Amino acid sequence: MEKKRLDFLDIAKGIGIILVLYSHSCGFPIFGNAVVAFYMPLFFFVSGYVYREGRTPAENIKRKLKQLLIPYAGYTFLLYAEHILLAVIKHELTWENIIMPLLGALYSRAALYADMTGDNVYFLLLSNGPLWFITAMASGCVIFYLLVERFLKNKKDMIVITAVLTAITAIFTYCPYLLPWSLDTASAVALFMLMGAKLGQIQYFGDENKKQFNIIVVCLATLVYCLVTQVAEPINMSIREFGYDGILGAFWFLAAASAGVLIFLWLCRYIEKFRWTRIFILIGKHTYSIMALHILLFKYLTKVYYIFNMQFEFNRGCIWYWVYWTILFAVVIVICVAFDYVLDLLFKKRR
Repeated sequence: MEKKRLDFLDIAKGIGIILVLYSHSCGFPIFGNAVVAFYMPLFFFVSGYVYREGRTPAENIKRKLKQLLIPYAGYTFLLYAEHILLAVIKHELTWENIIMPLLGALYSRAALYADMTGDNVYFLLLSNGPLWFITAMASGCVIFYLLVERFLKNKKDMIVITAVLTAITAIFTYCPYLLPWSLDTASAVALFMLMGAKLGQIQYFGDENKKQFNIIVVCLATLVYCLVTQVAEPINMSIREFGYDGILGAFWFLAAASAGVLIFLWLCRYIEKFRWTRIFILIGKHTYSIMALHILLFKYLTKVYYIFNMQFEFNRGCIWYWVYWTILFAVVIVICVAFDYVLDLLFKKRR
């Protein structure tokens, strides 16, 4: 059965990936915690929302892993080639430079230890830090596809599965290691996907519910959400920072992130009627390449500031600082969209 693309989901993904660009470069002038609490769960939630019945769990897992891991290998190879070439040019090619980035890509996590403040073993050394997202999705989707039918069809099973996955997420907060492929947060990934699938099943963001949509209520909810998340400690799902320590921190993160996703998607549902959102729909269809390549592109594009000896102050208090980053984001997006277009042409010719 052919699935119809939902514009508001592409809008959400498009805005979401722009928020990722801000997070990995200039940061947010206000409410940074509010943004990072929901923008990665958003992508997991959307993946679940578009779930449709019709395949066996094994078929779904095989299909999804193929969709995720082939691009992961391709992007890793591209970034590794750039790394080796740069090392050769700088005469810095060593066995450590050759082997450690590959081991890091296999481990697919920022570091070995959850405590990022002390001595640590760091992975993802190829400008590939954001690629943890792909392997986290791979780990989470296995759990998701094994449980989704029971979750959707039986209310009692839904409650039990939610409780178990929440408990597992909480227990892993005491693990001193960041496990490979985000196995310690795979339960949270699966839970976001399952919640998305449940709301997709009942068409929660459908036209019937939209008639009852109240933009004022959603805006007030947004304000409350921002204030509540802002008082928490730093949040970063990739390294298992949930805003608060321990079991309660995991419970709080799952609840806050879910609320943030729902509020954000209702806002995207509201603005989809405006023509200017077409640009976000376009961007939302190319999130994987933007996620995978933006750190590499930032590394080279930010040199423009120094090459042209720009005179404005490189800090958040200068308006030109934000203009500079906005232009860089636009360039990154254009390059990634063009990259996807070229890949599509190449693969079509091979077929």
